[in-house]
Amino acid sequence: MRHKNIWAGGLYALTATAVTWPAIRHLATTIPQGSESVPTVPLFNLWTLSWNVNRLLHGYQGYWDAPIFYPASGAFAFSDPQPLTGLLAAVFWPFGSAAAYNLILLLFLALNGWAAFTLLRHRGLPLGPALLGGLLVQMLPFLAHERGVLQLQPVFGVLWAVDGLWQLAERPRTRFAVQVGLGVAITFLTSGYYALFLVVLLATAVPFLPSFWRKRRFWTAVWPGILLAILFIVPVAWPQTQAIQAMGFSRSIGTITKNSATLSDYGRLSAALRFHHWSPWPVPGNQALFPGAGLLVMALLGSYSGLRQAERRRWTLYLLAGTAVAFLLSFGFNLKVGDWQPYAWLRDFVPGFDNLRSPFRWGYFVQMYLALLAALFLEALWRHGRRWRWVAVGLTALVLLELLPAPARLASVPPPLDVQALTPPLIFLPFPESKSVRSYADTAVWMAAASSVPMVNGYSGYFPQTNGQLRDLLADFPTFGGLEALRSLGVRTILIAPDSLTPAQETKLAAEVADGRLLPHPPLNNFLVYELPDAQFNPAANYTGQWALDVAVDGDELALRAYAAVPDTQIYVVTPVLAPLKWQVILVGEDGRRLEYLVSPPGTVLLYHDSNLRLPVVIPLPETAGTYTVTLQNEDSGEIVGKTGRTFIGK
Repeated sequence: MRHKNIWAGGLYALTATAVTWPAIRHLATTIPQGSESVPTVPLFNLWTLSWNVNRLLHGYQGYWDAPIFYPASGAFAFSDPQPLTGLLAAVFWPFGSAAAYNLILLLFLALNGWAAFTLLRHRGLPLGPALLGGLLVQMLPFLAHERGVLQLQPVFGVLWAVDGLWQLAERPRTRFAVQVGLGVAITFLTSGYYALFLVVLLATAVPFLPSFWRKRRFWTAVWPGILLAILFIVPVAWPQTQAIQAMGFSRSIGTITKNSATLSDYGRLSAALRFHHWSPWPVPGNQALFPGAGLLVMALLGSYSGLRQAERRRWTLYLLAGTAVAFLLSFGFNLKVGDWQPYAWLRDFVPGFDNLRSPFRWGYFVQMYLALLAALFLEALWRHGRRWRWVAVGLTALVLLELLPAPARLASVPPPLDVQALTPPLIFLPFPESKSVRSYADTAVWMAAASSVPMVNGYSGYFPQTNGQLRDLLADFPTFGGLEALRSLGVRTILIAPDSLTPAQETKLAAEVADGRLLPHPPLNNFLVYELPDAQFNPAANYTGQWALDVAVDGDELALRAYAAVPDTQIYVVTPVLAPLKWQVILVGEDGRRLEYLVSPPGTVLLYHDSNLRLPVVIPLPETAGTYTVTLQNEDSGEIVGKTGRTFIGK
């Protein structure tokens, strides 16, 4: 068995190399881009690995305070940190960042196939169908389509967890519980998205498990696995959650709906496949979730075969249930059952789902379960004798041909930018002009080239509010407002791509230099370099004016919004840790009742004249409805900085 596993691993390693071809030929200089129109996401993931390796070399000190989005704290928590992927990358880092990224990708794809193979073997499938089933899982079209998104490639942890759960239910042993725990932990540490999905998929399996799981022996064996998963997950999940809450981040229903699947998406073949143009009909849609006609037919036949066999029935029913659950949840807010939205319920009651932006990614698990069902059909053919085994191999070859990826589109990895002689924090210009991924292509290049240098620029799953404000202030740089914002942020060095400048901007730059407001430095790698004199971080605590207050009832909470009417050209910075605002909210009722709450508005924002920005804080709704005066007081000085008139507060 061990030799067969080794040979299987070798086969899947070769397949991983083939489906990412020609990446292996350019191992040290490029990384796969997948279906992404620009290399923003793959280069961002390369930066993520780089920061993981950097912090490993420093004992993980300051792990969450990645040097992007200066002066925001905890910026590494704004996206999937992928700590295990980064740890593995450190092994290959001496070969170069691009080589490490590519080797990690190949390793993930090989492990996907091998994990599916071992799962199928443990479900009793012969060697041949298990090998072929692993190839189907390895070559699913979703993986090819999302090849530029590194954290969406590893699914082996999911397969190990499912495999361990079924073995645990059949034979309650601590080692199987440990396998489940490690599978869950590995999934979380390589892909936060998949870890949350895995929780639902494991829960889906419970009704179909052998009845042994209801006995005490099962639960005695399962505890080590649960504790192991907690041990690995909590030290990462807790600080990440705290950082996200401190910034006040949330996903809007509109954003989630936009990234939810539609029925037409399941009829759309990925353009990342070599023969996608053979599709007989063009299908509109934002996503490409069609699993392939051959795989779909084989999965249906596998379902029929599995349900007919008593020893396969529970497993088949679970695969069908997993397919159905993943399919329905992929529709996100596009799915309604009367007035009930299943995805809304999931967001409300399962921790973590409120931060997920893209329900359509459930579509990958639809494809994965279909591949496992197809393996049951291959097993049925296999058991009919030698001739039918060749039929199984031939049919699998046809399906794999349909799913064959096109030659990988490769993105060049920028050489390191030597910024040691420059004084941070830096900003690279031009600043992105919109929220689109394409607008951040240059930002991702600069992050990858200067991965450990504090900079105002950044790209992630979440963006601080300063990012949108700077987009407006720096739109026609240099302007008075733009320069004042950078001074208030404490930016010391400005790097400008010269080909981005219009003649009018060049003239304004020359005037700023002549007036001494910008100090030129020698160019660096074709960047124009300027020092910003007299730059000094200006925290919002320096604002001595008053705050206008809006009060509104929001369910069981009282929502306050504070507006600073900055009267001059000063720009102030609010950010947790570096420049928090510490307030005390005091409610005084008509009967003299006094309620006090310590609050601090979340997020990183700029306060300036005409910014029209209101800082939100939330306190509990008073138990007794009535008329209250709301006072905002500086916690440190005790000075009253804002006050409302008598306001009725109640449901």
